[in-house]
Amino acid sequence: MTAAVRIYAYADFAHLPAGIPNSPRAPDTSVASNSEEWDMGYFSRQAVGQETVERVRAMLTAIPVPKTYPEWLSILFATMHALGVTEESIALADAWSSGALRNEREDSYTGYADVAKACRSFKANHSNGITTATLVHHARTHGWQENIPDTRGASAPLDANAAALMDLQARYALIQMTNGIHLLPEAAMKQRAALGRPVEFSPLKQPDGKLLMRRDLTKDHRQADADKVIATFFVSPATKLYEGVTCDPLDRDKTVYNLWRGPTLKPKKGSWKTIRRFLFNDICNRKKRVYRYLIRYIAHALQKPWEKPGVSITLIGGQGTGKGTVCKILMKIWAATTFQTNRISDITGGFNQALEGKLHIWLDEAAFAGDKRAWEELKSLVTEPNVSINAKHQPVRVVPNYGRIWQATNCDFAAMRDRDDRRDMTTRVSDRHKGDRAYWHKIHQAIDGDHEVPAMMQDLLDLDLTNVDVRDKPDTDELVNQKLQSLPPLHKWWLDRLTRGYIDPSDAGSWPGFISTHILVLEAQTYLSGLPRHAPCDSRAIWDLLRKVCPDARQVQQSAAGSSPNGRERGAALPDLFTCRRNFEAYIGGSVSWD
Repeated sequence: MTAAVRIYAYADFAHLPAGIPNSPRAPDTSVASNSEEWDMGYFSRQAVGQETVERVRAMLTAIPVPKTYPEWLSILFATMHALGVTEESIALADAWSSGALRNEREDSYTGYADVAKACRSFKANHSNGITTATLVHHARTHGWQENIPDTRGASAPLDANAAALMDLQARYALIQMTNGIHLLPEAAMKQRAALGRPVEFSPLKQPDGKLLMRRDLTKDHRQADADKVIATFFVSPATKLYEGVTCDPLDRDKTVYNLWRGPTLKPKKGSWKTIRRFLFNDICNRKKRVYRYLIRYIAHALQKPWEKPGVSITLIGGQGTGKGTVCKILMKIWAATTFQTNRISDITGGFNQALEGKLHIWLDEAAFAGDKRAWEELKSLVTEPNVSINAKHQPVRVVPNYGRIWQATNCDFAAMRDRDDRRDMTTRVSDRHKGDRAYWHKIHQAIDGDHEVPAMMQDLLDLDLTNVDVRDKPDTDELVNQKLQSLPPLHKWWLDRLTRGYIDPSDAGSWPGFISTHILVLEAQTYLSGLPRHAPCDSRAIWDLLRKVCPDARQVQQSAAGSSPNGRERGAALPDLFTCRRNFEAYIGGSVSWD
């Protein structure tokens, strides 16, 4: 019989030591069989109490304090997973966060209270896959090497195959898709997110995955039996197997891989008056209702990213007025989940994987004002809770859609808007600082610095949204302007006549109480003939229009000499000009400037 070989891997943590209070799981006391065994526990069954604490301390000492908030939080959570949430484990996490473990001063350290709050928020069953393996992976990356007791109690280096398997299970996972089981480079994806880089869901076919694993083993574990380690990886119950993919800020289903990534910046108290003034004075053009909504819109994304607002933001203004600077703020807070593009086809075209897992989608001069199909698809993205993702060489999948759509444009006509639009908050930015290089240098210094954006985050996280309905957007003059530009040609003719204050040029300066259907049709046809494309206009089209835009108008017959054999003429009895304009404003859903 082959002697029992006990191989310790880091992917399954059912065997956390019982000597640590509040340990998520009790130790497994099973005994190795006489046949070769791949046992997937990490800490030795004999490693309990202070010995385990010292191992975690050694790993933390090897790991520099990360500069990004998510990575810092993941190390804290991994520590809590290993030791349990106790005063002792929190003190150890605090010593690491402050730099004391490495005899360094950590500038990003904000105090014991913040560390303790983060540690106590850890829940073993809601850790988004963050376990002791996370700690081990980071420690090994920074040069830590583990010695654990063998079954005889003597200290010996980890078996070569065990170390190799440990690394593969820390770097990769399996994922089940409609076209088979694929390999997921999970550690690399998380590392990209921690560095603030966009993360795409990129499962590998098994032959490609095996090739990458063999390269990893050749580089880092030359003494391991690569074929055996790789074969064991695919059959080991300790290798993570996901049953699909989702994007869920609440991380409710542990059986699927969660693409959700939160903010990549750590909030902290402070002043953000430069950014605050920029948003109020320049972006919101000193309009208090617009500013109040914008701030709460961003706060809602921080506090309740799982609630889709159903509203997009459109910023209209000339070059050099600060529209793109707002995107810069978003990308500093959500570096991994903000997508910026100037091509509408990236999100409404045949391949739209760029949408997957994104919280903010920024359309920068993505012109599609005349593209009705693209606009209809964009409206769906603003409100629908799910989105169908079509990625190259991957099966189509449906994932939750939490994306907030932002559009920035120099064009006066940004996009088609329905007259009863409820999906968009459009505002025109101020141009008062256009070309003021010194002013914009000051703004960008504030954003690039380490104080104002984190302070903004903290204030927005503390903002009370209890009675805030983010769907209740302010209706702005600019939104009305976009609606007017989106009107069909015949509606634009009626708007033109309301603005001029007359219908028949031969009777200019006078709004008629009665006008014949014949003249209405003739004037409309004359207006439409000057447009490149227009539908035919007849009396039916005129009355369909008036029923919508001027419901107070009545269809009547009136005596008119020479108009018809019986001396009566069909036409419209119109209310006064003021009432006709009010009718139209009620139809369009906003006040119109008639000057």
